Amino acid sequence: MKLKMKSYIKPFEKVLAVMELRSLTGIEDIEISDAPEYIIDSDVPEEVLIDNLAYWETVGENPEKKTRQVLLENTYRGEESCRQLSLFSENGMNIRQTRLLRYGLHDIHEYRGKFFPQLVRACINISGIREGSIVLDPFCGSGTTLCEAKIRGMQSVGVDLNPLSVMISRVKTGILDVDKNDISDAYTLIRKEIENVKSDVSKRWNEADRKYLQGWFDEEALGDIDTVLCAIEKIDNECMRDLFKIHLSNILREVSWQKESDLRVRKAVGTYQKGDAIKKFFEEAERQAVKVAAYLEAVKNLDKPESTVLEGNMVNIVKDAEAYMGRCDVIITSPPYATALPYLDTDRLSILVLGLMHRKNFPERNADMVGNREISEKKRKELWQVYENRKSELTQEIQDLIEKIAAENHKPGTGFRRKNLPALLAKYFLDMLDAMIAANRMLKPGALAFYVVGNNSTMVAGKKVIIDTNIFLWNLADKIGWHKEEYIDMDMLKAKLGYRNNPGTTEAILIFKKEVH
Repeated sequence: MKLKMKSYIKPFEKVLAVMELRSLTGIEDIEISDAPEYIIDSDVPEEVLIDNLAYWETVGENPEKKTRQVLLENTYRGEESCRQLSLFSENGMNIRQTRLLRYGLHDIHEYRGKFFPQLVRACINISGIREGSIVLDPFCGSGTTLCEAKIRGMQSVGVDLNPLSVMISRVKTGILDVDKNDISDAYTLIRKEIENVKSDVSKRWNEADRKYLQGWFDEEALGDIDTVLCAIEKIDNECMRDLFKIHLSNILREVSWQKESDLRVRKAVGTYQKGDAIKKFFEEAERQAVKVAAYLEAVKNLDKPESTVLEGNMVNIVKDAEAYMGRCDVIITSPPYATALPYLDTDRLSILVLGLMHRKNFPERNADMVGNREISEKKRKELWQVYENRKSELTQEIQDLIEKIAAENHKPGTGFRRKNLPALLAKYFLDMLDAMIAANRMLKPGALAFYVVGNNSTMVAGKKVIIDTNIFLWNLADKIGWHKEEYIDMDMLKAKLGYRNNPGTTEAILIFKKEVH
């Protein structure tokens, strides 16, 4: 059997491509080649490889057959282009020859920190699980893992504390169950209803939330946003309503005074032209409709089991997730980086505008977030005491890093952000330990867990200190009772299997296995 690997993928993706092919065919001696063409002797039907492979372009010869993944990526062009590219036609249209990580449902909302659908698909293949299995993502973010699991015929459960993440995940998995024509019907209804809306922002948001939003939007912008929301609320189907709310959310930064490219809470007051938010909303809805309809057409005949998205953190959702305890077949996740992104504050305008949470509840929710980086002096002292009481639960290398930073950053006269860092790092690694232990309880014995992890850095006494989160979490697995299966370097210049003491990379894929007792 002849196969052609995508020639434009990164080195670490070539590693994943070979691993997924080994798993699907059962042939262990397949090695990475410089040439994209591979010849294998396998009894596995071509259709199994065509349907499932993530990093491969074609399978078979005379004719070569495009993989389903190629078709899914091609949905970014729209539905007509998809019709021209058949999985089994010899002469499909010219396909894209560059990496495409955002297409179809994976592009319905801007989301910092999301990982790639192809990576998730490959991890599913490498895990060896079959249709009907349960896939767990304890930090589900924008729902990439859940969406990929669903179109592969697998149940999925995701957990996240960010209410916007939960909403996006529910929309992405829920919209897979609707007819593409329902989207155009909903769009037409909004176009009709918006002409009759009489906006009243005083009824949309409570006084405190409205006052906060007035500090970030022109009054006329808020009126236009309320007008759009009133029209959207005329849609009967909840998932369809939320899809259009997601489209609105995606343009909010453009019409606000938030610096659009800045992840921090920074304002740049500008002028607003009445009607601009409405115009941008419809442009976004139209842009998305083309891609989403094409994607739904491409997956319409696939079996798509139930997806469950839980709002909370992995440690505290035990009651809601009780049905999944000891039943999950694989974990595929990308946890937050240590103190890297203020996820909740980054999404605060969308969360408030859509009524997902009140502003007064942000501090409490922020305190529960893994990777949180905003705390009071009182909270800093509390967290440091927790660390002192629990530090023996962490590895020695994590303790050494935290205490090295504390020795400098706890000195008198240090700014509050630097003074907070040791306590925040301690909280991060203890939170990750607790979340991994909780996730472990949901896994079947012998099941795999894939963690896509990134590093960051800080300055200590004028010198750059790397926070090797990938290595720290890799070794923290020993505390959980996970066997360390593979460490895949995601360095874009080189990639290799196996653990290295000093990988020097920003990202890695950690593969663990739950022990069988």
